[in-house]
Parts: sequence; C-alpha cells; structure tokens
Amino acid sequence: MSTDLIEAPTAAAPSALAMIVMDPAKYVAELYAPFRAKFSAAKTAADAIAIDCSTPAGNAVAVKHRAVFRDEIRLALESVRVERKAPILEIGRLIDCYAKQIATEVAPYEAKFDAAIKAEAARKEAIKALEQARKDKIRADIDGFRDIPAKLAGKSVADLEFALRDMDNIEVHRSRFAEFTADAVKVIAGVTKAIEGMLTAAIQSEAATAAAEQARLAEVARIAAEREEMAIQRAENQRIAAEQAATAKKLADQQTAIELVARQQREQAAEAERLAQAKRERVADAVKAELDAQQAQIAAARQALADERAAADQHTTATAAQAQADAARDEAEAMDLQFDIDVAAGAAQVELLAESAPAPTAITSVPPELADAADQMRLDLDFLFGLAFHSNLDMVEMIGHLERIDFAAARTLMSCYALAWGIEQDDAAKARDAVNMKAYNGSRATPIDHDLSDTEGGSCD
Repeated sequence: MSTDLIEAPTAAAPSALAMIVMDPAKYVAELYAPFRAKFSAAKTAADAIAIDCSTPAGNAVAVKHRAVFRDEIRLALESVRVERKAPILEIGRLIDCYAKQIATEVAPYEAKFDAAIKAEAARKEAIKALEQARKDKIRADIDGFRDIPAKLAGKSVADLEFALRDMDNIEVHRSRFAEFTADAVKVIAGVTKAIEGMLTAAIQSEAATAAAEQARLAEVARIAAEREEMAIQRAENQRIAAEQAATAKKLADQQTAIELVARQQREQAAEAERLAQAKRERVADAVKAELDAQQAQIAAARQALADERAAADQHTTATAAQAQADAARDEAEAMDLQFDIDVAAGAAQVELLAESAPAPTAITSVPPELADAADQMRLDLDFLFGLAFHSNLDMVEMIGHLERIDFAAARTLMSCYALAWGIEQDDAAKARDAVNMKAYNGSRATPIDHDLSDTEGGSCD
C-alpha cells in the first residue's frame, strides 16, 4: 500500500478563488464603500433642509430625498448583496458536497489502519489489566493479613488462640505471592506477633474480668437479697397498714353506729321524757283534783260528824261515851279514806314512772318462784312509792323512818285506844286492817291477826 501524500491544490487556481480567499472584512468594505459614500453625502444634504410637505415644492423636495435613500442606497444595496452572495453560497454548497464525497471514499482506508492500531492497544491494555489484577489480588491477600488484628479486637482468648493457629498454618510460597513474597513474610510475622500480644493481654483481661464478674455477681446477689427483703418488708407493711385501715374503718363504723344509736336513744329518751312530763303534769293535775275533792268530802264528813255530835250532846249527856266512840270510828274512817287517797296518788306516780322508764327486754320464760317474788316486790315498791309521795320524802328517807318505827308498840297503843273508846268488834277489825296497811308487810312486821283485846305488846295501863 502506497503511503504517498496527496498533493494540495496549487496556486494555478482561477482568479475568483483568489478573491474569495482574500481578507473577508476588506472584501466587504470595498464592496460597500460606494454605498457608504453615497449615504454620507445624502445624509449631509438631508440634514441641511427642513422638511415641509405642506407646499408642493416642499413635498417635491421630500420625495426626492426619499428616493435617494430608498432607491439609490437601500434597494441598490440589497441588489448588490444578493448578487454577490449567490456565488459565495454556491461555492459553500459545493465545498461541503465535495468534502463529504472525498471523506466517504477515505473512511474505509482510514478504518482499516485504525482498527489494527486499536486492537493492538487493546491487547496491551488487557495484558496490563491482568497484570494489575494479579498484583492487586496479591496485595489484597497481604492486606487481608494486615486487617486480622483489627478484626480480632475484643475477641475472647479462644478466638485469639484459634486465629494464632491459623497464622502458624499459613505457608508462604512464591507461587502465591510472586514478587511480593518478602512483603508477605514480613506482614505475616508482624500479624502473628500482634496476635500473640493480643492473646497475652486477653488472658490477663479475662482473668481480671472473671474476678470482676465474680464481684459483680456477688454484688448483684446482695442487691437482689436486699430487694427481696425490702419487698417482703414492704408487703408486710402494706398488710399491717391494710389491717390497721380495716380495723380503723371497723372502729369508725362501730363508733358511727354507737353514736347513731346513742343519738336515737337520746332522741327517744327526750321524746319519752317530754311525753312522761306531759303525762305527769296531767296525772298531777288529776290527782290534785281528786285529792281536793276527797279533802272536801272528808271536811264535809267531819263537819257532819261534828253536827251529829253536837245534836247528840243536846239530847243527852248519857250518850257521851257512845259519841266519843262514833267520833273515833269516824276519825278512823277518815284516816282510811286519806290513806286510800295517798295510795292512789302513789300508784299513779309509780305508773307514771314505769311508763316513762325504758322498756325492759322481753323475757320469754321466768321460773314461778321468781315471778312471785317479782310480783311481791312490785307490790312493795308500789306501796313505798305511795308513802313517799304522800310524805313528800324520797325513798331512802322514807325507808329510814319506817325502820325506826316500833310496830309492836304501835299495835298495843291502837288496842288500848280501841278499848278506851269502846269500839265494837267489827270496828276493831277495820282499825286493825288499817294499821296493817300502814305498817305494810314490806316492813316484815307480823300482821295484826288477833283480837285487839289481846295487847301482846304490853298492858294498856
């Protein structure tokens, strides 16, 4: 294949080519120089006049100047531009066309040589890349040894021992490390020494860690025991607090119930006292009225007896003894009537006190002897209340008076009075009953169950 270069075009080209290859700015300036001169002259002439199209002469001048600027300069300039640009445009088109045609014919030959050059360059790059990959692999293998200590940081003694055995088992061959064999030996030795140091430090650290762990576990056990004891104590405290709260609530409920019952009892007692007071007032009024009526009857009876006695004195003095006996009998009847009134008043007071007292608890079954004793005691109390009411004394003072009375002497005295007054047997029996009632069996004195003529306690003399 010939390698001779194609000769460039010679200077024997047409003269038109010489015009085109001249300085473009100079060519254009020379081309439009007449128009520039013509425009300068026309502008000077136009600036020297004043435009006035209102007159035919002025309008004609304006038309003339416009024709110069339009026809002789602008339109003529456009015509020259088109005329001179047309061959230049055709030359450009032909330049592009011929250049493309020649480039198309040249491309196969250029590509043939370019492909061979690039294939060789690619082969060399591939060899170079393979060599670099081989070196990079060996370096990476060696760098992998360098990274082992960092990867083993913080590992256990067992892991370090295992890694140290792996390092001891590594065989360094030139087939593996090639020109980097010396570097590999140096790195492996350094890594092995580093792992040995790490192993020694790890053994010491694990020993210290074991001791620290034992101390930690002991502390954890102690804390756990303390927490358990505290939990037990807290549970016990909570249980005691709950019991105390329950007891306090129970006591509070009981106190509330007691206060409620006490308040109800006070209210009931107040109401009962109010009702009893009202009843006492009513009974007292009734008793007073009854006593007043009976006192009036007694006074009337005494007055009647006095009248009868006076009448009897007028008829005869022989009946004086009989009149005295009648007076004694009337006096005894008056005493009996007064006693009945006193007993009635005492019974009314006893009934009033019994009604105002709290209701006793119901008893479903009482032995007969206890029932009889209770009845007898109630009779005794009724009698004593009647005497106390009539005597204007309290029970203690009245019982003291009764204890000081000599009932035997009283019975003798009554018998003597009966004999002296000549009371007959039936009147004596009535007097005896009256004395027995006043003495009352509650004094435990023997009733007068014999004839009044039997003095028993002594002579009437």
